[in-house]
Amino acid sequence: MLKPEEREKILFSFNDTGVDYPGPTNYCELFNLAATANSNRTAVVFENESLTYTELNIRTNRIASYLISKGIKKDDLVGICLDRSIEMISGILGIMKAGA
Repeated sequence: MLKPEEREKILFSFNDTGVDYPGPTNYCELFNLAATANSNRTAVVFENESLTYTELNIRTNRIASYLISKGIKKDDLVGICLDRSIEMISGILGIMKAGA
């Protein structure tokens, strides 16, 4: 129903919204920035437990270091079998920080 030039304008000219984002390139970098900027703020809450960004960052770094020491490499698959908890969140972030 559209003329070719209208179609081109709507689909490509108006929709040309791509921009380079000069910030972090992955979730771990974003988390590290958030942990630095909000060190004493609450990062995660589950039931009656909570952790600050600093506490969560320390846990996730410890898990990542442990996994790397056990031979986990970038893009390896690491399973996690935990009930919903702060430990599960820490484990997932630690696995991601290890690159797996």
